[in-house]
Amino acid sequence: MKIQKKDLQRKLTLSGVAALSVLLLLVAEQFFHIGLVERLELASLDFRHQIRGARITPSLSTNVVVVEIGEDSFESLPDRWPWPRSYYAKAIRNLTKAGARVIGIDIIFVGKDPHRPENDEELRVMIREAGNVVLAGRLDIDNKSYRIIRSSEDYGNEFFRTDSSLGFVNVLKDPDEVVRRYVPSAEYLPSFGFAIFNKYFYLPPFLTPYRS
Repeated sequence: MKIQKKDLQRKLTLSGVAALSVLLLLVAEQFFHIGLVERLELASLDFRHQIRGARITPSLSTNVVVVEIGEDSFESLPDRWPWPRSYYAKAIRNLTKAGARVIGIDIIFVGKDPHRPENDEELRVMIREAGNVVLAGRLDIDNKSYRIIRSSEDYGNEFFRTDSSLGFVNVLKDPDEVVRRYVPSAEYLPSFGFAIFNKYFYLPPFLTPYRS
């Protein structure tokens, strides 16, 4: 009787764990709007990455310099954010003179300059003259059921038509809202990093790994 009772308890425990697992997956499906199979595949992907471990990253190169906008930047400059666009024109001019082959500006310029209209024209002229600038843009890809096409698409950046070298900076997440991968292109537009790659090697601005 004791053995049968233990077997029964074990079966009930396993059944309870199985039922709880299914319940959690169903809750995840409702919360994240993803199916059971897809949720299992994403969990499997996480597990495989843990087994693989961290990849060895390339050593740092002096050929690539990242200029960060931090608290020191806000404190050292006289104007408040958003800064006059003449600042970026001067930065492009100085970096080009210093030998920069490509200048990627990971800032989306929306609307007109809030300080002076002349700042916009100064930045446009500098982008055209330098010919080495890559701009940042955004895609309307939140809704998978349709794609918004504008007659004058600018990807949210006021200066897109000044130079068509532009890459998207959307953070593309998996259905469970986790970022697991780098996407080099979307909607026939290269990512910001891939757009810099194109500019560096004098390739067409909209070249992507999937469209040559």
